[in-house]
Amino acid sequence: PSSITSHLIFSIIEISISVEDNFNSLTFASIKIFAKTGNEFFLSTIPCRCESVLKKFERDILNFISKHMIKIIKLLFWLGMFFTSLAIIATLTVYLYLKPSLPEISLVDQSQLQIPLKIYTNDGVLIGEFGEKKRRPISYEDIPENLKNAFLAAEDDGFFKHQGISYTGLVRSFIRCIGPNGCFGGGGTITMQVVRGYVLTRDQTVIRKIKEIFLAYQLESIANKNEIFELYVNSIFLGNRSYGIESAADTYFGKSSDELSLSESALIASLA
Repeated sequence: PSSITSHLIFSIIEISISVEDNFNSLTFASIKIFAKTGNEFFLSTIPCRCESVLKKFERDILNFISKHMIKIIKLLFWLGMFFTSLAIIATLTVYLYLKPSLPEISLVDQSQLQIPLKIYTNDGVLIGEFGEKKRRPISYEDIPENLKNAFLAAEDDGFFKHQGISYTGLVRSFIRCIGPNGCFGGGGTITMQVVRGYVLTRDQTVIRKIKEIFLAYQLESIANKNEIFELYVNSIFLGNRSYGIESAADTYFGKSSDELSLSESALIASLA
């Protein structure tokens, strides 16, 4: 009552608060008040229990995560399974649709390459070549390192790492194909170029690119990287009726491939 409280005039000498947290994010406080009224001193202890704003926020976040995280993980898992299954079904459907029109993959040995008629003197000097294509096959072991590195840098620097397909290159190629200018090259690995040169046409279409992908996987399964690279450097057209690096070296520099300098090797690779 106001008649009583009006006479309770006191001065607070000291207030101390002890705080203790427990694992339930609740804060227990014990407030001790040491005060004086008139000539008398008294000590009062007031217990209280409160919850800090920060602790409450942390608890709310943990509760939200525990309630919804499992649902989110399940949702992401099933979405991933759905799109993965959809991609597998689409790939199988396209493969089965195109399989009847896919040519048979078989390694083309060097005897099947078209080689021109060569005329030599009695002492073994080549004095003439007659034929539509100028070609001089070379084995993988005889390919100079400069030429290997030049072709890998220019055409497919990840050739010895991938399984016949460069996915980043394919993305760029498909973006070009759906553009206003249509398909105009790019995205093909060395394996895909070998497939294109031996068993496919050079039509710039999406269907041909898809066929290249399937056949490149098949070729990688039946031939090793050295054999594929050897087929590539012996079959690639390098201008002026020259097919293969050995023929190009003779046509442009009058040398064999193992006599080419670094700059000459780079020039031949740039013709591919």
